[in-house]
Amino acid sequence: MYFANTTSPTKYVVRCKERSCPWRVTGTNQLNHERVKTFIPNHTCSLRLSGDDNPLVTAAWAAETCLGLFGRPEEIKPSLIINYIKLHWGIVISYRKAHMAKEIILEIKCGNAKDSYRILLAYAHELVRSNYGSNIHILRERELFRNRDDSFLRLFWAFGSFIRSLRPLVLLDGTHLRGKYHAILLVACAVDGDGGLFPISFVVVKNENDDSWSWFLTHFHRNIMSSEDKVITV
Repeated sequence: MYFANTTSPTKYVVRCKERSCPWRVTGTNQLNHERVKTFIPNHTCSLRLSGDDNPLVTAAWAAETCLGLFGRPEEIKPSLIINYIKLHWGIVISYRKAHMAKEIILEIKCGNAKDSYRILLAYAHELVRSNYGSNIHILRERELFRNRDDSFLRLFWAFGSFIRSLRPLVLLDGTHLRGKYHAILLVACAVDGDGGLFPISFVVVKNENDDSWSWFLTHFHRNIMSSEDKVITV
């Protein structure tokens, strides 16, 4: 496709590179507000616009087009992005490009992982301030390896209300965290009065190994079990 100006700078025509193809968009641009007047979505040319992916569409454009569709992060799905663009623009994009658009939308709405780690200390302070009895501990590279690297290594936290509801039986488990920085989430859970599970404390670590579990259980015993008179089975 190419951009062709018509009678004035406030009017535009975007049409297919193949001049015999009827696909085109016409509109106006006044005071930085664009308005589409005509849209002919059908291609009759030999360009690859109806295959698995339109090479002229970028992930950034797809993200901008679909940004207002989603209210919550869990609603953002590549399949919905693909279907919306195909339905409203008559353009097919690949799943990979739709997934890239999803990541762009998530970053716009939720921020990126790097910036989130930068405010970890502020989050820890606010968590303790607003949740009475909560405990949180952050371990950085320099504290473990005695160097100047101030980057995040491990995080332990437990909400005060969960600590006060501690039961005699504690269950331990771990799961992988998906995202830019792959990590492991270790969790200590208990059983409530209705037989359901509720979490007591959490730990984010780089790897699940004996050292990580030992660090977790040390803080668990020091900050939670030490304040309990009853016997707890882990």
